[in-house]
Amino acid sequence: MTQEVWKDIHGFEGKYQVSSLGRVKSVDRILPHKTHGTWHIKERILKPHWSGPCNWKYLTVFLHYGEGKAKCTRVHRLVAETFIPNPDNLPQINHIDGNKENNSVSNLEWVTALENTSHAWKNGLCNNIVKAKQRPVINVDTGERFDSVADAERSFGKSFGSISHVLNGKHERAHGYRWAYAE
Repeated sequence: MTQEVWKDIHGFEGKYQVSSLGRVKSVDRILPHKTHGTWHIKERILKPHWSGPCNWKYLTVFLHYGEGKAKCTRVHRLVAETFIPNPDNLPQINHIDGNKENNSVSNLEWVTALENTSHAWKNGLCNNIVKAKQRPVINVDTGERFDSVADAERSFGKSFGSISHVLNGKHERAHGYRWAYAE
């Protein structure tokens, strides 16, 4: 079994630490309190929550600066920035096994955006997106049918995504029309 190593999080030294297994904790400390002299904050493991749009959710935690200010941070980024050197200044972090719940240092690597996307396609992590775009759609208002969301978007000469937002319930209309998946 791999031994868990804890290190201070940059910018939150003495307040928060992240582990090599992908856990985050608040460090035991005593702070001055405005009315009660001191305030004892006990060490505890933070409970991460899912955050992000649609299928791009990641486990995140809130790190508090003090005075009511906090930062929502992705756990995998904290692990990578703390434990994995990034001499080429690569912008993204890949989950090697494709499991976003596995934020262990052994499962993370710095990559380019292209490498990250290629890994996702090669490992079948984007299949749900392809299937959604390849399903036939219908313009509810005109009855016009399209083989895919992409075909419907092309017919308007517009950027991709707005019809998908209607199909996913985020918007009521795209390009002035209501849309639905064809049966």
